[in-house]
Parts: sequence; structure tokens; C-alpha cells
Amino acid sequence: MQLPESPRWLLLNGRSEEARAVYETVARRNGVEESELEEGGGFRRRFQLLAEKSREEDEGAKEEGK
Repeated sequence: MQLPESPRWLLLNGRSEEARAVYETVARRNGVEESELEEGGGFRRRFQLLAEKSREEDEGAKEEGK
């Protein structure tokens, strides 16, 4: 069995489309409705917030390391 990279790791490495695909696959397996995954759906918005938060945390960690 092969596990995909984590969505957070993918986001931090500039691979946002792959991160979204992994996030949506996990959501489907956990019973999230397709309508939630479509553009404008609540789950899609939560993914966007995760992406923004991950970037902010990464930038903060880089600043602390200087």
C-alpha cells in the first residue's frame, strides 16, 4: 500500500493541485457530499483556508530561523 504525500507537504512544496486531489480523495472516502467538493462548496473553502494557513505558518517558521 502506498500513501500519498500529505496535503500540507504538497502545498508547502508548490504542488497545490496534487494537494487538492489528495484532500478531496480523503473527503470522499469519509462520506463528504460531491456538492461540498465543487467550486464554492464548503469543503473546497476549508481546503483554501488550510492552504493559506500552511503558507503563513511556513513563512513564520522561516522568519524565526533567520
